[in-house]
Amino acid sequence: MRTGKYTFDNFFEGEENMLALSAAKSVVEDPGRNYNPLFIWGYRNSGKTHLLKTIEQEMTERYPDKRVVFMDAEEFINGLVDGIRSPDNDRLVEFRQSIRESDVLIFDNIDFIVGKEGSEQEFYFTINEMISKDRCVVVSSRTSLRNNTVINSSLKSVLSGGIVAQMEEPGRSITKSIFEDRISKWLLNVEEKDIDYVVGRLPDLGDLFEFLSKVEIEMKTETSESISDVMRRIVKEDYDLEPDADEAEIEREYFGGLIEEVAEYLKVEPEEIWALGNGSGSGEEITAEKIIDAVADHYNVSVKDIISRKRSNKLANARMAVMYFCREHTSMGISEIGKFLGKRDHATVIYSCQKVCEMMKSDDLYRQEIEDMNRVLKLVR
Repeated sequence: MRTGKYTFDNFFEGEENMLALSAAKSVVEDPGRNYNPLFIWGYRNSGKTHLLKTIEQEMTERYPDKRVVFMDAEEFINGLVDGIRSPDNDRLVEFRQSIRESDVLIFDNIDFIVGKEGSEQEFYFTINEMISKDRCVVVSSRTSLRNNTVINSSLKSVLSGGIVAQMEEPGRSITKSIFEDRISKWLLNVEEKDIDYVVGRLPDLGDLFEFLSKVEIEMKTETSESISDVMRRIVKEDYDLEPDADEAEIEREYFGGLIEEVAEYLKVEPEEIWALGNGSGSGEEITAEKIIDAVADHYNVSVKDIISRKRSNKLANARMAVMYFCREHTSMGISEIGKFLGKRDHATVIYSCQKVCEMMKSDDLYRQEIEDMNRVLKLVR
């Protein structure tokens, strides 16, 4: 029985990563022939690096005679620069051969070489040669190829020649499974209500892993507190999420910075944005029902599916848009919005609204999509 950290057996599967995980398993079954290259993209903490390391370990164990290279953008750039500076470019030739003659190249986070002409061109020639020789190539990115307007067209074409798979941020189900798995290894008896309490308030995996490390340290010290009290105290003290805190204060803390950025972009005062959220704007009243109907029409899905627990990419985007518009253009509070959308907790609503604002800043096509729905709702004056 294998005990390695990165294996398909201990990779938590869900609708958010199903396609990427299935493609990864297929690539491992027949490297260089199935889905070559495999391009995996997703935002921070979606599990891309974990899946790439899983592919590396599975490849290494299944094919001991194959040479597997795992590399990130920083290593690639450093190796390239070091090779160029060497006398007669000797080390550059060695560096190229070390990659191109490998059987499997797993490249994590291509974003840092995109737009850097020399590095990007070298990477293009490298993977193009490897793919032509049926050598396996796996690449990850934080940005989809479709929305990447900076990447070289030739490189974009090569990367899209196999299969492109998105990994969405883990939802509550996967997050909870990860939490329960870690707790079980500590042989601690944690009640279901305490697990739900933490997962509901820390939907971001980065925060959750940090939290678990803090709990582990605390439990190694002498303390009279129960595990339940320790977890709740850490959530309250380190993440400023007092469960009984006033919703308005939570909103101000979580949305304040984003609201200021949106206000600056629209050239209005931040309080005008907050006023919209409190229902004090002028014009035709916008209701949650009108919002969800408009969003459902835009995404060509049913209202029932938006409220459901289904987690396709289209439904997730529709759900986030509804939460965002309800927060910005109705008087509904966080809990009320969550209840309207299938009894989702306040942390999910906060996270979704933050996500929409962040994506509007980084993705022009997504921002246009939100603006189009705004026009339908007659919210753009």
